[in-house]
Amino acid sequence: MDHTNCGENCAFVKSGFCKCDKECPFYTETWWQLTDCPQPKLIKDCFPKKLTMEQNNLLHRHICLQGVVEDVRNRMDRIEQMLINLTTQSKEFLIEKSQEGLDSRQNKIQQLDVKKEENS
Repeated sequence: MDHTNCGENCAFVKSGFCKCDKECPFYTETWWQLTDCPQPKLIKDCFPKKLTMEQNNLLHRHICLQGVVEDVRNRMDRIEQMLINLTTQSKEFLIEKSQEGLDSRQNKIQQLDVKKEENS
């Protein structure tokens, strides 16, 4: 984290709107506790600069997130097609097996009928 304030190069200071950067209406100071440093750090920011940097950061994150979402969507499409194919194949297999079962039952019934006729 670095300072983004303009210091004496601030357009408002140069124009005489304010005497120093600390009097600028866009000047902000925040204290941050960094994980690797026990002492808090004072960050001096110029709000428009900081806002622009944060917008750029968020835009970049949004673009990355959009790419990930598109990748997940494409994967889901492939999974959906695989599931549709699996379901279709399973239905065809079950129909085929049930037809084979019906055919074998009919053959058994015919064999029983033939035996009955022979015995009569």
